[in-house]
Amino acid sequence: MRGFLLAAMVLIPAIANAQSRATWNDPTFFSGGAPLSKQEFKAAIGAPGGIPSLDSSGNLTAPVVSSMVRVKGGHDVVTSLTSPPTNVAGLMISDPDMNPYTGVGPMFTYNVDYPNELTLDQRMPGTNGFSLQNEDITGFPAMTFRQHDYYSPLAEMAEHGATGYGASLRMGNDYGYNFFESSNFWKHGNSTLFAAPAYTIQQSGMHFQSGVFQYAYAVLTSGSNKITCQKLTAGADPSGCTFPAGINGQSIYAPYSFGLIMPGTVIASGAGTNTLTLTPPDGYSSASAVTGTSQDTTNGTIVAFGTPVWDQEEEMIFNRLGNVEIYPHGGFANGNYYNAPVLAVDRLFSRVGINIGGPYGQPQADLDINGHGIVGKDSDGYVDRAKYATDGVWNIIASPGSGDTDQTALNIYGHGLNRFHIEWWTNPSLLALRDMNANRTFMTWPMDGSSPVGIDAGVRAPTYYETFITPASSTAACTQGQFGDDANYHYVCTATDTWKRVALATW
Repeated sequence: MRGFLLAAMVLIPAIANAQSRATWNDPTFFSGGAPLSKQEFKAAIGAPGGIPSLDSSGNLTAPVVSSMVRVKGGHDVVTSLTSPPTNVAGLMISDPDMNPYTGVGPMFTYNVDYPNELTLDQRMPGTNGFSLQNEDITGFPAMTFRQHDYYSPLAEMAEHGATGYGASLRMGNDYGYNFFESSNFWKHGNSTLFAAPAYTIQQSGMHFQSGVFQYAYAVLTSGSNKITCQKLTAGADPSGCTFPAGINGQSIYAPYSFGLIMPGTVIASGAGTNTLTLTPPDGYSSASAVTGTSQDTTNGTIVAFGTPVWDQEEEMIFNRLGNVEIYPHGGFANGNYYNAPVLAVDRLFSRVGINIGGPYGQPQADLDINGHGIVGKDSDGYVDRAKYATDGVWNIIASPGSGDTDQTALNIYGHGLNRFHIEWWTNPSLLALRDMNANRTFMTWPMDGSSPVGIDAGVRAPTYYETFITPASSTAACTQGQFGDDANYHYVCTATDTWKRVALATW
């Protein structure tokens, strides 16, 4: 390596043994002394007390090892920093307290194995790779990201992002918080023409695309390479099933139970049968394919399988006005929209949308849901939710007879006026409509077919319709108070199994 900056850096360890100007002995050299000429610099290298790691032309010929710094040409962290430079181009500077043989300790490296990327490398277990520190309480240990704006490339350099911590930053009555900032700060006056840039949370790698994969519920056992099909859909009874045909060779994951199937595992065989045999990535034993056991061995764990693609997907996007969108797999990839977001937060109009339509869709109401919803607490977990609570646009789960708020399926509040409840009193017999301010029940529904609907308040209607009935006899089965009509008589049950009637006449 050649150059005065590098040479000056590696010469720092010799300051403590400084000699005269030409022999590094002048104590004022770095505190106001006259600078060395190029000729003096070369002469000093070969003089007594000079730096044996440099030749007369300033080339670094051997590692520099001192109590202040260790410097080595090349990039070879597995060998000693005191050994000669390797043939791999690069630069290594390490903490002098690190172990030069094991490479344990902070280390700065520049390595052309990663072209144009400045790399901080270390071999230090259990510590951070890089840290920023600011001793001033009003400052920020933070990094900023600067570049010309795409839409104004001739303007000055601008800050477009920052991340860090500020102890003096205030949030309400609290001070100090971490931040990631999307920004548009210009050095000489900020522009009102350009909003802060959008930013994303992105994944680059293997993905299943929406609608281009299949799934099933299977029982997984840790340490095995086989899984058993329990059911193919959420609402099905777990009575066993057959995996789809044609899936051998496809990738398989347990998307909601992280780590139960090793990443990179594929289906070796078993398509069209009840049991799949899995193959983990190269270098792992077959027993490594399944790394965890299903918590619910009756219903199984959901597994997804298909032919994945490699792409860069934007999972979450914050656009230039700060609106937030979360996309399904394949919804926004490689810089293009393909599908609607599963969640959109419109900060401009204070609206929230779930699975709204169109790739550019925005919520059209305070809460805009395109699809079905489930609300309520289910003591049996996802089992009942999947099997019984997906039949309507809006599905409500209540806890019959619980005596608490979970018993109330619906509470409607007229502001400043009254409350109306739909309550499930017992399981499964009675559903009730109640006026809560008057503490009065005015209608009940039996949910087991045991008795008719009960109305505990007067009924007012412009017309009334009934189905004609004709008791078989005056002693036909009936309940006191029951009544009915046919074309000729009006019938009333005056006592248990006792009917009386009056004739109907024209006028």
